[in-house]
Amino acid sequence: MPAAVVFVRQRRARHYILRLRADGVVRVTLPWHGSRAEAERFLVARREWVARERHRREVTAGDRCGPWRAGTTVPLRGVEVPIEVTPASGRFRVTFGASR
Repeated sequence: MPAAVVFVRQRRARHYILRLRADGVVRVTLPWHGSRAEAERFLVARREWVARERHRREVTAGDRCGPWRAGTTVPLRGVEVPIEVTPASGRFRVTFGASR
Protein backbone atom coordinates (compact mmCIF):
# COMPACT_ATOMS: atom_id res chain seq x y z
CA MET A 1 0.00 0.00 0.00
CA PRO A 2 1.32 3.48 -0.81
CA ALA A 3 2.79 5.48 2.05
CA ALA A 4 1.40 8.85 0.94
CA VAL A 5 -2.40 8.92 1.17
CA VAL A 6 -4.64 11.94 1.67
CA PHE A 7 -8.27 11.62 2.75
CA VAL A 8 -10.49 14.56 1.81
CA ARG A 9 -14.18 15.07 2.69
CA GLN A 10 -16.38 16.79 0.14
CA ARG A 11 -19.96 17.90 0.75
CA ARG A 12 -20.98 17.29 -2.87
CA ALA A 13 -19.36 13.86 -3.21
CA ARG A 14 -21.82 10.99 -3.44
CA HIS A 15 -19.28 8.19 -3.74
CA TYR A 16 -15.79 7.37 -2.60
CA ILE A 17 -13.32 8.52 -5.27
CA LEU A 18 -9.74 7.39 -5.72
CA ARG A 19 -7.16 9.48 -7.61
CA LEU A 20 -3.42 9.36 -8.04
CA ARG A 21 -2.01 12.87 -8.07
CA ALA A 22 0.89 13.89 -10.29
CA ASP A 23 3.22 13.93 -7.27
CA GLY A 24 2.42 10.26 -6.52
CA VAL A 25 0.14 10.88 -3.55
CA VAL A 26 -3.08 8.86 -3.49
CA ARG A 27 -6.15 11.01 -2.82
CA VAL A 28 -9.31 9.41 -1.46
CA THR A 29 -12.41 11.61 -1.55
CA LEU A 30 -15.09 10.76 1.01
CA PRO A 31 -18.74 11.80 0.95
CA TRP A 32 -19.51 14.22 3.80
CA HIS A 33 -21.20 11.51 5.88
CA GLY A 34 -18.86 8.69 4.78
CA SER A 35 -16.65 6.92 7.28
CA ARG A 36 -12.87 6.92 7.35
CA ALA A 37 -12.89 3.15 7.95
CA GLU A 38 -14.97 2.61 4.81
CA ALA A 39 -12.60 4.88 2.86
CA GLU A 40 -9.63 2.81 4.03
CA ARG A 41 -11.40 -0.42 2.96
CA PHE A 42 -12.14 1.22 -0.39
CA LEU A 43 -8.45 2.05 -0.81
CA VAL A 44 -7.27 -1.45 0.16
CA ALA A 45 -9.75 -3.04 -2.25
CA ARG A 46 -8.31 -0.95 -5.09
CA ARG A 47 -4.61 -1.29 -4.29
CA GLU A 48 -4.05 -3.16 -7.58
CA TRP A 49 -5.44 -0.17 -9.49
CA VAL A 50 -3.01 2.11 -7.62
CA ALA A 51 -0.08 -0.17 -8.51
CA ARG A 52 -1.14 -0.38 -12.18
CA GLU A 53 -1.62 3.38 -12.42
CA ARG A 54 1.77 4.10 -10.85
CA HIS A 55 3.41 1.64 -13.24
CA ARG A 56 1.59 3.16 -16.23
CA ARG A 57 2.78 6.63 -15.24
CA GLU A 58 6.37 5.45 -14.82
CA VAL A 59 6.31 3.87 -18.28
CA THR A 60 4.82 6.93 -19.94
CA ALA A 61 6.99 9.41 -18.01
CA GLY A 62 9.80 8.99 -20.54
CA ASP A 63 7.39 9.72 -23.36
CA ARG A 64 6.28 13.04 -21.87
CA CYS A 65 9.30 14.87 -23.10
CA GLY A 66 8.97 13.15 -26.49
CA PRO A 67 9.94 15.44 -29.35
CA TRP A 68 9.90 18.43 -27.02
CA ARG A 69 13.63 18.88 -26.62
CA ALA A 70 15.37 22.22 -26.18
CA GLY A 71 16.43 23.65 -29.51
CA THR A 72 13.97 21.58 -31.58
CA THR A 73 12.18 23.74 -34.09
CA VAL A 74 8.45 23.51 -34.68
CA PRO A 75 6.23 25.27 -37.20
CA LEU A 76 4.23 28.08 -35.60
CA ARG A 77 2.06 30.24 -37.83
CA GLY A 78 4.15 29.32 -40.84
CA VAL A 79 7.52 30.04 -39.21
CA GLU A 80 9.97 27.51 -37.72
CA VAL A 81 10.62 28.57 -34.12
CA PRO A 82 12.90 26.93 -31.52
CA ILE A 83 11.41 25.67 -28.30
CA GLU A 84 12.79 25.80 -24.78
CA VAL A 85 12.07 23.07 -22.21
CA THR A 86 12.46 23.77 -18.49
CA PRO A 87 11.46 21.69 -15.45
CA ALA A 88 8.52 23.14 -13.51
CA SER A 89 6.96 21.46 -10.44
CA GLY A 90 7.78 17.90 -11.48
CA ARG A 91 6.64 18.53 -15.05
CA PHE A 92 8.11 20.26 -18.05
CA ARG A 93 7.27 23.75 -19.26
CA VAL A 94 7.59 24.22 -23.00
CA THR A 95 7.99 27.77 -24.30
CA PHE A 96 8.36 28.89 -27.87
CA GLY A 97 11.40 30.86 -29.01
CA ALA A 98 11.93 34.49 -28.25
CA SER A 99 10.06 37.00 -30.36
CA ARG A 100 11.96 38.40 -33.26
